Amino acid sequence: MNAYHLADLETIASTLGDHPAAVALRDRVQRIREDDAAQHARDYDCSEREYWDCVESLARDAFDEVGDDDNDADEYIQQGVDGSQWIIYNGRALRVLQYTRNDEAWQDLGDLPRGSHWEMITVMAFWAMRADVLDAYSTIAASEYDADICDDSDDDDSDDLDSASI
Repeated sequence: MNAYHLADLETIASTLGDHPAAVALRDRVQRIREDDAAQHARDYDCSEREYWDCVESLARDAFDEVGDDDNDADEYIQQGVDGSQWIIYNGRALRVLQYTRNDEAWQDLGDLPRGSHWEMITVMAFWAMRADVLDAYSTIAASEYDADICDDSDDDDSDDLDSASI
């Protein structure tokens, strides 16, 4: 319900005075305004830390699910980003463009598809968040690779020590 309808309902309620229907109508309008404010807060009041936590979580999930297979990871990440609240809700998609390190990632498409400004923001946010998650995935994959190399070299050193003591 938009603000004009709520204003109309408030006008009707004020003309009815203290009638029980007017009181009920004013209460209902107040609840609608509170629900709208709560929805607005969920959509728009989101922190940069929440965004980067989500990016890291999607990247970690992709690595845990597909390992270091870049092609499978890209597909997994695209699906995760596409279903993310950061893309689904317009207010959060706008925040993605504020928080991302890849705000020009959409340019890989060439031209933005035609549509409403919200559709264009959503497309831009999708590609930016996808690039952020891919960057985080690459960092995780590299650190896991480095950790494996260190573990392997530690194992080799312990074998050398065991054979030297024999």
